This record gives sequence, structure tokens and C-alpha cells, in this order.
Amino acid sequence: DAVTAPDGTLYIPDRINAAIRKADVAGNVVTIAGNVPPTAIGMWTDDAAGTTARFKNPHGILLHKKSSDSVYQLYVTDCDNHAIRQVDSAAGNAVSTLLGSNYPTPTPGFVDGLLASAMMKYPSGCALDAANEIVYFADRENHAVRKFSLIAAAFLSTIAGTGVGAFVDDVQGASAQFKNVKDIAFHGSSLYVADYTNKRVRGIDLSNGNYDVNTVMA
Repeated sequence: DAVTAPDGTLYIPDRINAAIRKADVAGNVVTIAGNVPPTAIGMWTDDAAGTTARFKNPHGILLHKKSSDSVYQLYVTDCDNHAIRQVDSAAGNAVSTLLGSNYPTPTPGFVDGLLASAMMKYPSGCALDAANEIVYFADRENHAVRKFSLIAAAFLSTIAGTGVGAFVDDVQGASAQFKNVKDIAFHGSSLYVADYTNKRVRGIDLSNGNYDVNTVMA
């Protein structure tokens, strides 16, 4: 995954090197967070600036800018640390944990609720809605799609999937089942999910609050 800023800068989660990197339009590449040397991979250092911070298999990435902000913030699914991290470009690329309560010993779980106590298991692909407010992400080994707001109350909820890896289709989100969801993307009023082990692309209808799930490609 990668994301492009309005000025053309490309931000990349470098999974193997456990780092967040950026490439400008001239082709210059620099590391802004995390650390490239292999000896650093797998550590988790929080509330640290830039390359002092550590990730483990960063996967999804998105940009977000509140109306009150002068710069964009980066949000990263730190897959093997079972966390979602923020990279604050206004503060020397300082890294903090937004979601995932198990620092400094990452522990997976499947818990909805306030971000400080919510838990996930290998968060992967992520996407931001058209209103620039709600983050949706694939919670890979919880076999679920989950969401939280960057604007409103800090609360994580599951919109589809039960936490059990299986295949249940053509039902509302609360009854649907996936197996190893890896990536997600928006198109119109639907969210499309790569249901990896089931070898399908599944659609989630966001228009009516039921989060109806169906297979669109198999």
C-alpha cells in the first residue's frame, strides 16, 4: 500500500524494513519514521520522533487533515504490533499509538470500544471515507472489517465479520463471515474487501447502516 499527498509526494509503508518512507516528485526517497537496519525490525518504540520509533510490518497507510490542521497526518496499520499508529508531520514525524492498548508487549485480541482499550489482530489494509472522517480497516486474523472516527468520539466498532474465519455471504454485516481479510477500498457507497483465503472480493453496502455483504468477484 502507498498514499499520495496533493503535492505529489508518495508515502510508503516499507514492510520488510519496518519503516515509513516518502518519495518526492524528483525521485528522492527518505525514511521519515522507523528504522531500516535489520537489527531494529520487530521492536516497538512509542511516543518517539521519526526514525527513533519502531514498527513491525507496517501495512496500510492513509493521509488525513482536519480543518484546524496546517499539515496532513499519517496513519499506519502496524500489522504485527496489532496497532494503528499516527505519524505527526507537524512534530518532527513523532510516532504515537492511536489504537491498540498493549504497549510495550503487543498482544492480539478482538475487542470493540474506546480506542484506549480496543484490540485487533494483524490490522492490514485501510481506507478513509469520502467525508474524510471514518477510517475502515481490514482486521486480518479477526476476519473482520472495523471502523473508527478521526473526528468524533474515539470508538472502534466492527461493521462486518464475527471474529471466526469462515464464509457466510448475502447477509448483513453482523452475520457475515470472512477468512483473512487483507485489503479494502472504496467505490461509491460500497467498501470492497479482499477476502484472501476465501478467494473472493466482497462488497459491503454502507448506504443503509446494515452493512449488507455480498460477493462481487470469485
